[in-house]
Amino acid sequence: MWIIGIIVVIGILYILLTKKGKEIQQTNREGGMLIKYAYIVHKILEQDTRAQISHESGDTIQIDLKTAGGVTSFILKHNSNRLLIKWKSNNLIYGQHNLRWEFAASQSQVEIMNKVERELASYQNKIISNRGLLK
Repeated sequence: MWIIGIIVVIGILYILLTKKGKEIQQTNREGGMLIKYAYIVHKILEQDTRAQISHESGDTIQIDLKTAGGVTSFILKHNSNRLLIKWKSNNLIYGQHNLRWEFAASQSQVEIMNKVERELASYQNKIISNRGLLK
């Protein structure tokens, strides 16, 4: 009975890994993550000249801004025709914060960034006002 369970698990892993490999190949055919999501990457990097791409793979880009006060990261992950964007901030004054968005990979990058920028600005204003720094 346990042999059947092992075979099923191996079969599922094989299917998932094959699908993931095909998605990465498709992204690479489109020029890779930096080309496919060039507008989003550019908009994030232009916010602060100290921001840098710290990691790039077939399905992920991470952009970090490291300062004396902490680290802020954007992680873009392409998965199953979806784009996942995570924002993580670890700041000495404001603490740790995380936001997450998910979009269809085919959605306009301008629309994606408009939504991310709008919601992130709103969230950051709430953090600042909760600390009594914004009157």
